[in-house]
Amino acid sequence: MSNTTSDSSEFHAVSSFGIPERLYFALLGNIVSGNIADGMYAHITLNSSLAISVKINEVTAIEIPNDTSADTLLISYCADKEWYDFLLSMNVSNENVSVDFNGAD
Repeated sequence: MSNTTSDSSEFHAVSSFGIPERLYFALLGNIVSGNIADGMYAHITLNSSLAISVKINEVTAIEIPNDTSADTLLISYCADKEWYDFLLSMNVSNENVSVDFNGAD
């Protein structure tokens, strides 16, 4: 299923990490512009002509003591270990990510 909208948001990913026992992939960072909600898609650039879309299952505010570099966590539930491993291997850090409702499950 694909949703479309002209509204786009921007997220600055400070870092990415995984939770292996649950196959969760997470982007840690800050919302730069717009609003980000569950069900949207983060578009992570692989190179100048290719990006992948990752469904955001949860958007969570976080607090890290004595650190203001990140205040939001975007969590994606991975369908299988291969997709989880692929996302984790991308090592997303210090990167702006476009977020909108355009994507496919």
